[in-house]
Amino acid sequence: MHATFESHWHAYAAWSTAFTNALLQPPPPHVQRFLLEAMWRPSLRRAFVNGFDHPPSLFPWLADPGACERMIEAAEVESAVQAV
Repeated sequence: MHATFESHWHAYAAWSTAFTNALLQPPPPHVQRFLLEAMWRPSLRRAFVNGFDHPPSLFPWLADPGACERMIEAAEVESAVQAV
């Protein structure tokens, strides 16, 4: 039973808990920037909304400013390529 719990916790429940806890406090600057950029970038909107269904997909960018910046930059490149 302990092994099953540990497996579930590390694969899913810990991320769900971290996401829930993140929503209970004001977002840090990198998340605020992500949400502002998501207004213009469909891939960022999808990443955020799909995270409600699969919280592990929100990490590491939700907790790590560097990972968040890389995700925003990738979305900017994607948008630029699509505009050509």
